[in-house]
Amino acid sequence: MPLRKKGLLGREEGIFFCTTGFHKQRRLLLGDKYYRIILKSLGFLKQKYNFGVIAYVIMSSHVHLILFVQKGTTLSDIMRDFKKFTAYKIRKQLEEDKEFALLNSLRIESCQEVTPDTTGKEVTPDTTQSSVPWGVTS
Repeated sequence: MPLRKKGLLGREEGIFFCTTGFHKQRRLLLGDKYYRIILKSLGFLKQKYNFGVIAYVIMSSHVHLILFVQKGTTLSDIMRDFKKFTAYKIRKQLEEDKEFALLNSLRIESCQEVTPDTTGKEVTPDTTQSSVPWGVTS
């Protein structure tokens, strides 16, 4: 979720417009059951956190939300859990629907692991790791 004013994420209370998209703007919402995943996630989070959904638009590649966040809740908590839950559920639904070509296209090919260097020598990324599947990002 790119934010022009990243300081807003820790704020409590207010009305926020949020847009979050899927990895490389892929069209992952392939039908009604995928849209229901988004709505169920919002419904669950409304009960878990103290916020209201003023408006939403669900597109096949991204989601727009206008949220009223009340005191005691932060936007970052809501968006973190929303992305985590929906990423998992959408990936599981894609697997169930045997959308393996789409899932494979979401693999991050250049995943690099960097370990901290305590010797003072230059560290190079480990590129021997295989691709890491990662369903939904912003």
